[in-house]
Amino acid sequence: MTDPSETDLVRSQRLLLRPIRKNDAEKIFPIRSHWEVMKWSRRLLNTELSQTQAWIDTELAKPNHCRYIVELLPVPSSEETHQGTSQGIPQVIGIIAITGPPEIGYMFHRDFWGKGYATEAVAAFLQFYWRRVPPQTADGEGYDFADAKIDPENGGSLRVAEKCGFTFWMRLKDEVEIPALGLRDAIVMRVPRPGTELVERP
Repeated sequence: MTDPSETDLVRSQRLLLRPIRKNDAEKIFPIRSHWEVMKWSRRLLNTELSQTQAWIDTELAKPNHCRYIVELLPVPSSEETHQGTSQGIPQVIGIIAITGPPEIGYMFHRDFWGKGYATEAVAAFLQFYWRRVPPQTADGEGYDFADAKIDPENGGSLRVAEKCGFTFWMRLKDEVEIPALGLRDAIVMRVPRPGTELVERP
């Protein structure tokens, strides 16, 4: 994979997904500083803006990074304010990424849970994933599936994955060290590339 460019934009009805930028720290900090969001994360809760900036700098320095922010697009002022901003300024409500093929990950600000934004964003991002990640070849290169590793108790993220076509694949014992919760199992949810089928579960 190559690094994403500003031309690699992903759009849905209400959202714009774009590559993360170096100057996005102030927009991302409210997400990474919210304990209910970071409760399920492998990363530490951010208590200072400098921590978010350091995270961005680290991610941008990685080869083939593919980390996006999710922006809620503006809507006319007569419509519900939580569906966007009436001043024409997109609002950052989430982060979504190919954390390392075939795995994707996502997190959304607590104020925007339960409104269908996460499902809309993941569904749109998957279409980008299929274009960006090469199909599996006879010699084993590429992937014909995408995975999401989710904590067994993170019901919201599991429901989002299911709505986007993911199904249970396996449960990994003591897979992830989460700062807020300790060593945790992980549920691997998997979705096949369109036009293909998953092989038998292990």
